[in-house]
Amino acid sequence: MSDEMVGLSEIEGAWMEMPGLPRPAWPVVTRWIRRNIEQDNWEEAYDSAVMQWLEAMVAGLSPGYEIHESPNFFILAAQSEEDAIALLKFAERTHRDLMRHLCGGEDEKTWTGRHVILLFNEPEVYADYVASHSPGEDEQTIGLAVMINRGYIHTAAQYTYLEEAQRCIAHEHVHTLIHLGVNRKMPRWLHEGLAQLVESAVFGSRSHAMDAMTASRHRSFWNRDNIQQFWSGDSFNVPGDSSELSYNLAVVIARVMAEAPDAYADFIREAHRDDAGESAAQDIYGKSLGDYAFAFLGPGDWAPQGADPAPDTPPDSEG
Repeated sequence: MSDEMVGLSEIEGAWMEMPGLPRPAWPVVTRWIRRNIEQDNWEEAYDSAVMQWLEAMVAGLSPGYEIHESPNFFILAAQSEEDAIALLKFAERTHRDLMRHLCGGEDEKTWTGRHVILLFNEPEVYADYVASHSPGEDEQTIGLAVMINRGYIHTAAQYTYLEEAQRCIAHEHVHTLIHLGVNRKMPRWLHEGLAQLVESAVFGSRSHAMDAMTASRHRSFWNRDNIQQFWSGDSFNVPGDSSELSYNLAVVIARVMAEAPDAYADFIREAHRDDAGESAAQDIYGKSLGDYAFAFLGPGDWAPQGADPAPDTPPDSEG
């Protein structure tokens, strides 16, 4: 790869003028690439731009951060070479497994470069970085990692220890692949349920196991009104019980639906956020999503009444 294929310093407006870590104006960069580079070379061109972005970030961070790369990933981290290699190997293995399960083994053609993972050692740097991409986002609902879909889609995470970083990579890479091509209109609850199922499968985690106390909390919390916030995805952004129980309910429903693997594979591709996946559930499973909620929550008016959350952001639409 030639770092001169796309010279960000030579493209007018290629860098955003804003406080904090350097950030390319990806709509500008994307327009330049698509006007000046043959399509077969777009991935290489994006890799060139991404490398310059990451090099600029290294210069703006505390000492110790380095860029590590593999066939499908760039990782920016301040970890030992041994840990960085372990993370790259894990990311590649996870990518292969997810491509097999989500995409039938075929890489979804995105015409962008490699996947980017930013691992920040300093909690305040991570929080500031996420806040700069998602103004107004409540810090209590962000967690240790997030897929950023503004500009060049990438994962940002707060590094704590190796296994937790791997867990974050597995979870967020599900979101990345879904957003890049598996089903960009997927409802939020299914996004989160699927990501947690993958995380559990990779690590053998029991963190999503249901005990009697948690089940009781669910049945006390959910009602005919706030269940609509779950289906729309809004409840995931409300701190406290709403966010916690939303993630939990998502994996409960997703796990039951995944017991029919072929149907679940079809549902993943067809579910649409406009109705929370209700029509896809009826077409593929012959059931309402309300039936799945009923099996866990008991009698109630649980079916989605329609959902229309904020639109997702294509890779080249915002800086």
